[in-house]
Amino acid sequence: MAEKVTISVMVPAALDSKIERLANTEERTKSHYIRRALEQFLAKYPEPTPAP
Repeated sequence: MAEKVTISVMVPAALDSKIERLANTEERTKSHYIRRALEQFLAKYPEPTPAP
């Protein structure tokens, strides 16, 4: 299993409220939705290649 780390993000109150409502409706955590959104965002970009 991959090592897990904790990060902290600040989001606008309106976005936090939307995530909170979704999490309460779907019985998931806010972290679940933030993690999934970040994974989808990062999937759009290739892995950087190290400079020689």
